[in-house]
Amino acid sequence: MVITRKNKRGGYHLFKRLGVSRKATKRQIKKAYEKIKKKGKLSKRVKFAYRKLSNPKSRKKYLDSYKKTKHRRKNQRGCSRKR
Repeated sequence: MVITRKNKRGGYHLFKRLGVSRKATKRQIKKAYEKIKKKGKLSKRVKFAYRKLSNPKSRKKYLDSYKKTKHRRKNQRGCSRKR
């Protein structure tokens, strides 16, 4: 199961699940995860987000796939407009 798509409202949904920004460090991501864990609101999706974002290789892959998708959508919008 790979969750790398942009959510409907925009932005990076894995970062939003943990409540951190895209520029968050590994330490900030871990801190956010621990905070959610303490509250007892830990779910499969939060665990998945933490696992993806705490590993540098998978985080880079996630960010790259988002950028490619964003670029592709931007090009599609320009072609489909009627003038």
